[in-house]
Amino acid sequence: MLGNILSRLLHDPVSVYLLAGDVLATFAVGFGIIWEHGPSNVRVGANRLVIGGIIVETLCSVALFAYDANVIGVQNDKIIGLETRIAPRVITDDQYDAIQSLRGKVTAVAVLASPDTEPAMFSAQLQAALVDAGIDVEPIPSHAEDRFVGAQLCFSDDENPKDNPLWDVLSAIGMNPAADCSIKDRLQAAKGVPVIVVGERPPYFPNGAPKSFKMRVYPGFQGNP
Repeated sequence: MLGNILSRLLHDPVSVYLLAGDVLATFAVGFGIIWEHGPSNVRVGANRLVIGGIIVETLCSVALFAYDANVIGVQNDKIIGLETRIAPRVITDDQYDAIQSLRGKVTAVAVLASPDTEPAMFSAQLQAALVDAGIDVEPIPSHAEDRFVGAQLCFSDDENPKDNPLWDVLSAIGMNPAADCSIKDRLQAAKGVPVIVVGERPPYFPNGAPKSFKMRVYPGFQGNP
């Protein structure tokens, strides 16, 4: 415990300054109380030392408390953000309702999911919601080398994905599909229907992306991490 406190103090100069001010003010109050019992010529200075020490001690204590509270708040925000990033995606009620708006507008889709647990689970939820909207869903078997990041909306012809209602819905539920399809060579298995590619979530690097990270190994990844 003491080691953790000392380690934090060494890496946090603001806490060091405030704590030092608090300690010095406490000593000042103590010396002032002692000198109050001394000769009359030092009592005025002793009283000022006591009053000033109490004021400084109080200010440093309040500032240290406020600073610690702010640090804890920032850390909690980071923790919540990290938990949100790593928690499995879930089709919410609002997202489900948005998918139901495709009823009568889209008749069939194919779905290809990156062969990892989280994308597969999210893809299963997406497929169930699409089926409930009256859409025929054809899953495309994934291979071990199929690793995608983000979502894609693919067509076997020259149709612009953004002209299809699927684009608006997938964007509305936060999938933000890329229009640049990286699996056109496999669209024959989809028999001409739109293909939704469900990939992993974009990599999250809280301290910056490593220099060794190569985006080209993640088909469908758009932008910088």
